[in-house]
Amino acid sequence: MAVAVALAGSLLALMVLRAPRDTVADVRHVPVARAAAVIAPSLYENFAVLRRRRTGADHLPSGLRPLRGCIGAQSRLVASSDGVRAWIVPGSASVCMIVKAPSGWGSQSGGRPGTTADYRAGKYVMGSLNVGPMRWKPHRRLLTMLFPDGTSDVQLRRGTQVTQRLTVENNAIHTRPISATSIWWRAPDGTQRHRTLH
Repeated sequence: MAVAVALAGSLLALMVLRAPRDTVADVRHVPVARAAAVIAPSLYENFAVLRRRRTGADHLPSGLRPLRGCIGAQSRLVASSDGVRAWIVPGSASVCMIVKAPSGWGSQSGGRPGTTADYRAGKYVMGSLNVGPMRWKPHRRLLTMLFPDGTSDVQLRRGTQVTQRLTVENNAIHTRPISATSIWWRAPDGTQRHRTLH
């Protein structure tokens, strides 16, 4: 069984958001030209993956429902490896990240979008640390994080030693951190940020 673990700091906690039911019903199959109207401006402006046209791969699996306030019709696939896929699911006042394996384990986290200033300063990131299947032993963790446009120099570290350098693709990193104890990155405004991995 997989366990979702919240990262420290300002990562978004798992929560159920309240929003009117017609919020989701009114935006199904929204054309790309109108996408910005149903996505929080700070998300649309800071995550390039939300500005591109949706493809078949962006659709959530049948039966997988995002947290309330996050619009499934606007989901974007941000990563896929080891059979595990991850999506960002935005809304006008909410944002979710879903991580899902074919065997059913995974996690879902969500909250309110940050401001553009928060994103530019690298203060507002969303992520999850899942524990994968036993066959992944001895290092079973899977780290998924979403970063705004302009994030660079992402590193996994064990203590002060850099164990892996990562490239942000589709505004995300999706990797097995092995024995790393922290993740570091350069925010769009040039400041360096980090989070401890528990």
